[in-house]
Amino acid sequence: MVSAKNICFCFDPDKAGDEWKKLAEEGKKRGKRVFFLDGKTYKDHEDLSALWEHERYIDFTYLEYR
Repeated sequence: MVSAKNICFCFDPDKAGDEWKKLAEEGKKRGKRVFFLDGKTYKDHEDLSALWEHERYIDFTYLEYR
C-alpha cells in the first residue's frame, strides 16, 4: 500500500503502457490523486529511458491530472 496522496505514472507511450493504466485507476479508487506525463514529455523518444539517455533531462511540466 502506498501512503502518498499524489502519484505520477510515467507509462511508455505504447500499447503496453496503456495496459498499466489499470493500475492508475486502482490508485484513484483508493483516494490517490493520479497524474500522468503528457506525450509531449517524451518528444520523439520511445520511452523515458531513451529520453534520459539522449538528453539527461526530463521535463515534468506536462503533468495531466486524471
